[in-house]
Amino acid sequence: ANNKKPTMIPVPNDKPRAEVGINKGYQIFPPDLVTKGAVREMNKVQTAFKSLRPVQKWQLPGKSLYLPSRMLVRQKSDDSINCRLAIDGSRQPRDSYNEVDAGTSSVDKLLCLFSAVMADATCRGVELFLIGFDLAAAFLQEELLITDTNGYTFWTKLPSTMPGKLANQVNAIDMAHYGIKQSNNIFNRGFHKTMTSIGYSSTPLAPHIYSKSCPKNPQYYCKVNMHVDDGAVMSTSLILVKELKKALTV
Repeated sequence: ANNKKPTMIPVPNDKPRAEVGINKGYQIFPPDLVTKGAVREMNKVQTAFKSLRPVQKWQLPGKSLYLPSRMLVRQKSDDSINCRLAIDGSRQPRDSYNEVDAGTSSVDKLLCLFSAVMADATCRGVELFLIGFDLAAAFLQEELLITDTNGYTFWTKLPSTMPGKLANQVNAIDMAHYGIKQSNNIFNRGFHKTMTSIGYSSTPLAPHIYSKSCPKNPQYYCKVNMHVDDGAVMSTSLILVKELKKALTV
């Protein structure tokens, strides 16, 4: 209106997040260097990774696909041990998956959303709640349907470095495990279903930003920005925040 040039706020370049970076921060331990803490964590793999189902190789159907796996062990700064079983889906044949694209909310959309919500809350004079969250074992919550694999049954053999009976154990993969090409897409599908079931909606232009308003008073609302399995919540309603937390808590 006053012919002044708009002030441009620089934003960092988007860095696509993918499971190809799964090795970052992890170390592959040879059998003789596995710590006692790591062994204890590895022994939990059958319950921690509910995507796995022990089977005999002869029980696998004719249309089955072997996907390699390996255990990645990370020692955190507090000396605790964290393990992750990574499935290598990099060589999946084209007929073993359909949709793989899942996208994510970009940095500029997040900043625009934050600026708009901050300005709106300030104008209305209401309290603004800012919360971040991470969905634990996110990709392991959704079932890997036979329609997702075009009829294939995926299976893997646990690494030989695993302790006891787990070493070289054959497992069918029943859930959308980390590293499988279509897992991110399947996770998004399940997350969208959960969010819409409690009244949230998104738009085609911003499918990873979910919104819900109080039906009796629109000044109370909740916005959720998703970057893969990391969420940023901006809300003027503590009630909606608690409702969201309950819905996303397994």
